Amino acid sequence: MRRFRFVAMVAVLALASSACGGDDDGDNGGQDTESPATGQGGEQSDLLVQAFEQDPQSLGLDPIDPPAYASEIVNVDTSEYAMEGNPKIAFAIQAPEFSWPATYNDAVTARQQEAYPDIELILSPTGLGEVDTQIAAIEDLLVQQPDALIITPLTDVRGPIEQAAAQGIPVILCTGTAETDAYVTRVDRDNYLNGAIGAEWIVDQIGGEGKIVMLGGPAGVPTAEARFEGSHAIFDAYEGIEILAELFDPSAFVDLAPAGSWVPVS
Repeated sequence: MRRFRFVAMVAVLALASSACGGDDDGDNGGQDTESPATGQGGEQSDLLVQAFEQDPQSLGLDPIDPPAYASEIVNVDTSEYAMEGNPKIAFAIQAPEFSWPATYNDAVTARQQEAYPDIELILSPTGLGEVDTQIAAIEDLLVQQPDALIITPLTDVRGPIEQAAAQGIPVILCTGTAETDAYVTRVDRDNYLNGAIGAEWIVDQIGGEGKIVMLGGPAGVPTAEARFEGSHAIFDAYEGIEILAELFDPSAFVDLAPAGSWVPVS
């Protein structure tokens, strides 16, 4: 079973929160010699379930039915990773050539320099479209023995996360998911919810009837896939909504988007 874990952890979580939308509290911390906890047995949190109700209402929309995993979030005590001194934090970034990851990466770096200058921040060099290279980049980061590892998944990173856990390095997922329980914490705004809210707003604006062209991020990237899934959950519930095309290549949009179509961008 996939479990999502949210906690206010240490300086590394506050650093991750600067770009991921989490809280900005926390003490300095890092790793222990034990493998990171998977969160099994933690207390259930209703944080995400509440977001599916309250966030749409803040925009004047009806609450959205949460997916099953929204009820599987647990809180985990991460005090076992507390450490003294200046931690070394490795950050496996997404492709910096995309505008959103570039801004995201800059926010993390700026926050580290402003609030945590004693942290040694190591960034991976993942490049545009090179999803397969992120795994190799993470493995290179692990060789440097960081005290904690932040990953923004660009591809399936189960292997590196489990490798880090075996080395006793706590892993924080920031803006993305992974099909493993070997990470310690996820700091994120749920992308399924992002897609669902955007779709619900569009449906509201066009009165429940219209033609939709869906333009997403890179195919296979967890954030883009989750937003498409959330959008579909809404659009598919309305008989008057017709999806003309789903595009992961922006250059194809000009030929397929007729006048008057709505285009949610993930």
